[in-house]
Amino acid sequence: MSRSALPILCGSGQLERALERLWCMKSAAPVDFYLALLHACNKIKSLSHVKKVHAHLSLHKVRLAGLLGDYLVVSLAKCGALDDAVSTSLCLPCRTVFSWTAIITACVDNEQDLEALRLHCLMKDDGILPDSFTFVSILKACGNTYGICLGKQLHAAALWQGFASDVYVCSALVHMYGKCGAFMEAEMLFCSMRHHTVVSWSALLSTYVEGDQGVKALKLYRQMHNEGIVVDQLVVMLAMQACCSIIEDQGPEEITGSQLPNEVGHGLHADARKKAFMGDVYLANTLVNLYSKYGAIKHAEQVFQAVVHLDIVSWNVMLSAYLEQGQAHRALQFYTHMQHQGASPDKLTFVFAFQACASLAENDEASLNVKAFSLKNKALQIGQLLHMDACMRGFGSNGFVGSSLVKMYGKCGAVFESEHIFTTLSDRDITSWNSLLSIYIEQAQEPLMVQEGYVSQRKKPLLFFRQMQSAGVALDQLAYGFALQACITLAENDAEECATKIMSLEIGQALHAGALRKGFASGSYIGNRLMSMYGKCGAAGQAEHTFFSISEKSVSAWNALLSAYVEQGQLQKALQLYRHLLEEDFQPDKWTFVIVLQVCAILGEAELPDMLQLSNKAVVLELGRAFHEDALSRGFASDSFVGSTLINMYGKCGAVMEAEHVFNALSESTIVSRTALLSAYLEQNQGKKALQLYRQMLKQGVLLNCVTLTMALQACGLTASLESCMQVHFDIVAAGCDQIPTVAATLMRAYGSCATMVDAQAIFDRIDGPGIVLWNSLISGLAELGNFADVLRMYEKLRGAGIAPDKTTFTVILSACCHAGLVGKGLEYFHSMSVDHGLSPDLRHYGSMMDLLGRVGDFHSLNQFWRKMPMRADFPQWLCFLCASRTHGNIELAEQAYNHARVLQPGETDYDILMSKAYADSGLSGSADY
Repeated sequence: MSRSALPILCGSGQLERALERLWCMKSAAPVDFYLALLHACNKIKSLSHVKKVHAHLSLHKVRLAGLLGDYLVVSLAKCGALDDAVSTSLCLPCRTVFSWTAIITACVDNEQDLEALRLHCLMKDDGILPDSFTFVSILKACGNTYGICLGKQLHAAALWQGFASDVYVCSALVHMYGKCGAFMEAEMLFCSMRHHTVVSWSALLSTYVEGDQGVKALKLYRQMHNEGIVVDQLVVMLAMQACCSIIEDQGPEEITGSQLPNEVGHGLHADARKKAFMGDVYLANTLVNLYSKYGAIKHAEQVFQAVVHLDIVSWNVMLSAYLEQGQAHRALQFYTHMQHQGASPDKLTFVFAFQACASLAENDEASLNVKAFSLKNKALQIGQLLHMDACMRGFGSNGFVGSSLVKMYGKCGAVFESEHIFTTLSDRDITSWNSLLSIYIEQAQEPLMVQEGYVSQRKKPLLFFRQMQSAGVALDQLAYGFALQACITLAENDAEECATKIMSLEIGQALHAGALRKGFASGSYIGNRLMSMYGKCGAAGQAEHTFFSISEKSVSAWNALLSAYVEQGQLQKALQLYRHLLEEDFQPDKWTFVIVLQVCAILGEAELPDMLQLSNKAVVLELGRAFHEDALSRGFASDSFVGSTLINMYGKCGAVMEAEHVFNALSESTIVSRTALLSAYLEQNQGKKALQLYRQMLKQGVLLNCVTLTMALQACGLTASLESCMQVHFDIVAAGCDQIPTVAATLMRAYGSCATMVDAQAIFDRIDGPGIVLWNSLISGLAELGNFADVLRMYEKLRGAGIAPDKTTFTVILSACCHAGLVGKGLEYFHSMSVDHGLSPDLRHYGSMMDLLGRVGDFHSLNQFWRKMPMRADFPQWLCFLCASRTHGNIELAEQAYNHARVLQPGETDYDILMSKAYADSGLSGSADY
């Protein structure tokens, strides 16, 4: 074969044969032959072939001058060998703008923008002036690195070199200004251009989209249509991305009128069909993403199915669409379908598949479905199979995939596997650390951890956060947010333990200081978490300070402070803050209404000293109705969370009929709303209605949760229906909830209310290592039946089992002593409470002792107790004091108790009747002002 055949072989795509022919030559080939070979290599971007040509040139010591040297540099750069391209360029006898631009462009294309900027400086030092292509690439690098100062210098240089009218350079300048956030400069430059092409329009449109200026982007798209600009696929795709941006930033419920993305999205789809753009796979993928963003999953499927040449991005976008709509089951089915169609998954595919498994387990956990354990186990099994598949395809060690695996295993309850995956990751970035940290927090929030008092498990997230600091991990806002959530969990689960609360507050304050140093504390994300933490830890003042330090307050910041006030019982401040929120022209969201309705529910449930003006339930009910009207006018009353809180509020205020009306008006009854109505019935002692609702839920196939089952048990206790209790017991066993301590404890109390302590004892005996909650339930059941001797005997067994009694235990024990008239035992247990167990007596314990001493007529000790109490006696205690004084004919103490009771409850008449009887019993006419 002659030498002249080489270019023919290259032109016909026979590159391998051409290279074989080249290496058969014993001397150097003509320059045009090398150029033809390099051109063929560039077409298929084959670095190995370029290196063979380079090796032949080196072997025969061909001088890399002129076009040959430049083209070799270009070829190496285009095929990704940037280091080789730079070193070859530096060896050229004379570098040109052509080779410099090729290397700079390759750096930008490979996201090495800083290297591109460095090479541009070397180019200037080499005395080479950039051309229009160089300016386009280097301006792109400036935009990617937000280097607006250098960008302005390049702008001036481009003007000086006469590129002011070059549409590509001007478009690159517009895009650079937009990437750097200088939208005004971008718009001014666009307006100053003499001629606009689709390229310049696309540059400004891209600027708006990348800068989250979705509304501006859609207006610009409309202007292009009005001016008759013939748009291309890129322009339509950018308009679709603008719609996605609007939904992500504002949410579909906040977008009205002509800007509604679903309407615009359908219009863009129609435009794309009319212009025959739907064959473009990138545009089709963007449209699938848009339809999924606002929930039109059917339209997304139709677009996907119409794509002729699907790529892996198409499959991933559709997989993401199912996840976006919470259809985890469908996403996993789609993954299987993808395999059957012969599509080869990439690392992002596995990330989405693992997220689907995690979502499957998380949704079951969030709903507290009684089948959650089996479904969570199913999600784990699927995840394990996916893990094996990812490893076989070489993605098992990928950091991105590894972080998703950590989260998936954690969500499925396999914390050990999460830890194992984490330890095997060679490259642990902040995402993988945060994934494991979030798993530890979820584990700390498990009901079982809370009930059985696993304090060490609840401290684990904070210890892990300290480990992150020690390992030198660059902590981000998410990590600080998780650590603050760990403080919140610790404080709320040990609400009665002062030392734990103080510790949580101190750690939270240290985290606050760290967030301040990093500049995170003034943002809404960390600010809201800080307010929640301070609220849980009893530092409402610091929550207020944090609120005022947030630079841009959103309604979520107001909600966080509202919650902090409610957490600390500062209900009047919460109501004032709500009024202030409206005065500041902030629009309350559904969570705002949830919080203020909770305020009404708390006020309706109990009378609070700082809210005496609202202690009348009728007044509280009117306030709740006003909030209800406000929620209706703003369109939130039909929301399931707001509706459930309304039902709860009306139940607490005794308005069961209104609670039923709200329930019936809900467009969809959820487990939360049904549970709220159950709670309302229980609040008003309507056990029969509660059981009727429970049976109705069973008939309708509602997936019950442990909370619902617990409430059904409470209804059984109210009705003293042994048959109902046994039926609910069967449902609990079938659901696998009988080993959960709180459920077992409620079941024991229900049997106790039905006077069958044998069954309660049987449940207790079946629990392996019962905790204090179950012991208290057993002791309480015996006390309710009047078996006071058994109560004290069971207390001694509790001590013998090595279980530390809590405040609830002593409440029951002291009450039993009171009813049995055991003064000595009562005093002994009261003193043991603080001396032996370090528990501070509260109002209930002092009340039991005052009742006990009053019953036996030991008024000397009673007076001492009353004077030594660290808190004020409440109305029921003074009434009890009055009864005891009357029983034992102590008129002086009776008058004292009467005066205190009258101050606390001026509208009541019970104390007037009792005082009148006390005077009658003693033969006195009475001197009280009735």
